[in-house]
Order: sequence, then C-alpha cells, then structure tokens
Amino acid sequence: MIWDNPPQMEPHALKVSVYGQMVESGAAFARQFDADDSVLDMIDKKILHRGRNRVVPGAWCSGRRSWWMDPCSQWGDVNVLKPGPQAKKLEESVSALLDDWNSQTNQCQTSSE
Repeated sequence: MIWDNPPQMEPHALKVSVYGQMVESGAAFARQFDADDSVLDMIDKKILHRGRNRVVPGAWCSGRRSWWMDPCSQWGDVNVLKPGPQAKKLEESVSALLDDWNSQTNQCQTSSE
C-alpha cells in the first residue's frame, strides 16, 4: 500500500508507475487498485502468467501447450498443487517474518531458574 503522509483514510490506488516497486517489495499482497487499471493486466501477464480471458496456469492444466492451444483448456485433478517461483518467494517471505518474530519472542523470555 502507498499512503499519504500523514496517512488518510484510504491508501493510494496502485498504478503502472509503481509496478516496479510492487515487484521489488516482495509483498505477497497489494491494494488498492482502480477497476480495470492496466497495472492489473501487467500483474496477470508478468507475475501470474495468465492470458487474457484465461485462468491462471497451474499443475491442473493437462492440455498440450502450443501457440494455438491453451494448456488449461483441459483440466486434470484441480486438487494438485505444485508451487511455482512466486510460491517460493512467498515461502521465503513468510519464513523470514517467522524467524524475525521468533527471535523477538525469544528475547522477551526470562529464565525460570
């Protein structure tokens, strides 16, 4: 989120001009966006690898990939989950947050001797 200084009631709407900052931040979530803003198309294309009017590809896509066919036009088991590169980034971010939280928690503990 990008806020005014001092913060107002709502954050600024995220635009194409801050796309680079969003990607570099490593944040798993972002808000807020204007409806139908072109930055949403950039996220779909560059991060989610989702084609126009298509689903986000995943391990459930069982069709052949070719220039004329969408591999997600045929579905296999929708319960199959195979982490991609963005999931690995999310895992690293969450692990770093937990490590930081655990180290702070350990500093506050007193010995019971």
